[in-house]
Amino acid sequence: MQSFFDALDKLDGVLVGGAADAGEVRQAFADLVKDMPDDPTADTIRRLFRICYGFAGADTGTRPPKMSPQLAERVNWSVNDILQGLFHDKDGDYRRHVLHHYDHCIALGKTVELGRFEGPLPVRHVPLTLAEATELAAPYFAAQERMMADRPLHHFQTPWLVLQHPVAPFDRVFEAWLKDIEARGLAFGDSHTALRRALAFARLADEAQQRVSRDLIDTEILPLLAYPNPLLAAAAARFLGAIYAEPERMVSSGTLEPLPEMLHHIAVTPAATRRYVAGGFLMGFDIGQIQPFYALRADKALEGFDIDGWTLAVLSESVAEAYIPSAQAFWFYVHEGYCFEPAFIMRLIDDGHLFEAMMCATETHGRVDGMEPVLLRLTTSQDKEAAAGAAHHLASVYGTAR
Repeated sequence: MQSFFDALDKLDGVLVGGAADAGEVRQAFADLVKDMPDDPTADTIRRLFRICYGFAGADTGTRPPKMSPQLAERVNWSVNDILQGLFHDKDGDYRRHVLHHYDHCIALGKTVELGRFEGPLPVRHVPLTLAEATELAAPYFAAQERMMADRPLHHFQTPWLVLQHPVAPFDRVFEAWLKDIEARGLAFGDSHTALRRALAFARLADEAQQRVSRDLIDTEILPLLAYPNPLLAAAAARFLGAIYAEPERMVSSGTLEPLPEMLHHIAVTPAATRRYVAGGFLMGFDIGQIQPFYALRADKALEGFDIDGWTLAVLSESVAEAYIPSAQAFWFYVHEGYCFEPAFIMRLIDDGHLFEAMMCATETHGRVDGMEPVLLRLTTSQDKEAAAGAAHHLASVYGTAR
């Protein structure tokens, strides 16, 4: 615990003009993240915000210390980690796992493993009034709003966590902010509505217990695949994928549209959200979490279906994905599903999908038959990221310098 307060003192000293030793700053932020108490005082929380905003340049009362680009990037990661740890219950998923194990041991007369935990984990207490929390979060919100014109999906990342694993009073603060920016028409103009509904779809997909009729799918879910905000479109597709994974369990009446037709429907959704929708559907469909392309190839309903052609159709003329919290990215599943398929990766290159091709070709940290010519071709591409990634993989895995 003392290391936490020593770190506060060290970083306070840097903000008021002390020397910003890179190693000491990195270690101090690491100590703040690692040793933050579960019951900080209000003064400690205010001090954390002041330090985080000071180093991030969000505090108008102080200038951020001079740092190298590398140190600034590391500090920004730490600042985000600290603020998220105050805004939401960071250990919410693990807490549920611990509680389940604890209940299992207590109910069945088993000994709780004291080496791991002695009981349900505590939720961090944030002793602030709603007004204080609103004031402290204001610079964070202002920074998010400045990015919305160029990055209209970025601001969803932290509110998703806050609404998923809430901690008072910041849950109410974020809810009010989302409603406010929606009323002002910022980003997609639906920040609160879309996030709340997307989170609900994601939960239903994970629980895989909600039964629905074919009529409800056609009237309430399918239209959302064309919804302009990728956050909601992908989440609806994720729930739809879960339905297709277990139709006997989740369809209450009617018959689902055959899987090949549904995949075709996804492949012709609007280009702006098509990849998000495909990634969401695959996430829900991969109920065993083995890898959705393996699940597609093993599905008898898709015998004779051109899965490779479908993948290329989803990618064709569609917009590259930004990170969204409601579903896994389509390119992520592609790079795992095709990492042993050099002929297909050549097709990706032919169609201009150079980033996806590079990620496929470099996924496996070992030699793959037929992959070296693919990598060599990628090194000559105009995409600097793809060329650099391929060159590094050639040198480290194949011993080929470019």
